[in-house]
Amino acid sequence: MSTADPPPPAPVPEPAPAHFDIKAWFGNLNNVLTTVGAVLATVAAIYSAINKGKIERIDSKVKGLELRAKTEQSSRDYADIFIKQLLTEDSIKKSEKRVQALLSILNIVAQASGSDEGRSRARTRAMTPVVLALLLGEPGGVAQMDEDYEFLDDWVAIACADNSHKTRVTAIKALGGICQKALRAGRLDVVVKGVRAVDQLVALIPKPDDPKDADYISVLAARSQLASFIKKEDRLVDLAKDPDKTAALGDAVALRTEVRGAFSDATVVVQDTKAKLEALKANLESKTDAAQNTPEAKTQLVEVKGSLAQLDATLVNASQVAQAQIAQSPAPKTSPGASASPTSVEPPADGPGPLKALINNLIDQDPQVRRRSRSQLGLLGQTAVKPLLEEVKARFGEDGDDDKKMRLGVANSLYDMTQPITLDENDAYWVVTLLRSKDPDARRPAAEFLMNLESPKSVQNCFDPLEALFNELCTSPKEGGNAVINACVIVGTWARNLSPRITSGVPGISMPEMALQTAKTWRETLKTKAASQWGSSIKALDELIARAETIQQKNASVNAVSAK
Repeated sequence: MSTADPPPPAPVPEPAPAHFDIKAWFGNLNNVLTTVGAVLATVAAIYSAINKGKIERIDSKVKGLELRAKTEQSSRDYADIFIKQLLTEDSIKKSEKRVQALLSILNIVAQASGSDEGRSRARTRAMTPVVLALLLGEPGGVAQMDEDYEFLDDWVAIACADNSHKTRVTAIKALGGICQKALRAGRLDVVVKGVRAVDQLVALIPKPDDPKDADYISVLAARSQLASFIKKEDRLVDLAKDPDKTAALGDAVALRTEVRGAFSDATVVVQDTKAKLEALKANLESKTDAAQNTPEAKTQLVEVKGSLAQLDATLVNASQVAQAQIAQSPAPKTSPGASASPTSVEPPADGPGPLKALINNLIDQDPQVRRRSRSQLGLLGQTAVKPLLEEVKARFGEDGDDDKKMRLGVANSLYDMTQPITLDENDAYWVVTLLRSKDPDARRPAAEFLMNLESPKSVQNCFDPLEALFNELCTSPKEGGNAVINACVIVGTWARNLSPRITSGVPGISMPEMALQTAKTWRETLKTKAASQWGSSIKALDELIARAETIQQKNASVNAVSAK
């Protein structure tokens, strides 16, 4: 084998030079770019979706804030109506309740500000006018704006909790109107709530030392007027129902009994207050004569007269209701062949009629029964005059316990009557005999009744019995002193108070002129009889004559000027 070198490898052929395919390159590039574009589009779509969600959330938040702001602003605007248009009034600026009213309004704004939705409660907004009317002393506004009784419990609670008696007075007045409306609407539940609320509020108002306190007079008048309305509309009490089927307030029959018995002492309280005001009026009038011209007394006298006018109107209303109730009672039976006079009336088979029953109650053992009967007889006025005086006639000269009670009851019943009261000659005689009573509590109201007479015929008919009583007893100070001094005061008061248009029956002389002449004559008579024993009567006549002369001279001057 040859050791020669192996043969060289066969030469590797060189690769043919590559040809650049631009079309393919662009195709590949397009594929790459398409892929990248798709990726970018996907990324963009993802980012777009994210941004849209954010934008929508932001937009929703902005719109929510705008809505809340608008909602809250509406509450502010509602509050501004009261603040700008009501609380800027000069009279309200001076009101002690202005701050409290402002706080009530701002409560709406506070609710809206503290709410997520910027809302104030609809109930609060609806109650605001009612609360403002209550705080600012507008009872009619309270009654009108709570027309569906929806807020009754709320504003009564506010009145009970308030620090001002005036707020309670406003609530009581409003309740009077609401109870009347509710009774007409047959809402027994509202009437019961109203009656209970009135008593609750009255209990929170202390009785003032000053009998002419305007707020107290308003409360008494409102309470009495509501009591009269309930009595007058008794048939509506029967028809009224409680819509609450659960009877939460109580049994309907018991509720009607409660309503009928509400404010049973209303008239008594009004009459007692009127008596105090009459006494205060007489005292103030003595300080407003020319000799004692006191400006302060004049101002107080105007206030007293205003209060008396309010109570008189209340009693007139109560009197009309009482008379209507008596008129609707079954007619009493009369004896065969007898006239229907007070002495010939037979009581019904089931007992005495309502008027006779009231008179019989004047001698009841219970003082409350006696007092309320006197009050009711006073309300009956003219209707009760003759039956009462028949009792005085029947018991004349008797001095038992029942006789004393009856005279006391008759005298007070007469005093409680609203003038004018007409007395014929027979009536006048028996009224004057009450001045002879040994009981000062009977003499005093009888004298006041005679002093307050307004009917010209009644005054004329009483004049002769008074003069006869004076002439009979002026010689006996020990036995007739009280009757004489009362007769002197009555005639002296007529000389001062009666209208000069009331005639005396003597041509050219008015009744106050005749009363003045009589008072002067009586004074001289007492001085000649036993001046030392008639000191009180003479002094009373001196004062009354002086005041009567001043007033009559003033009236004469006015008449002289008018004549020109």
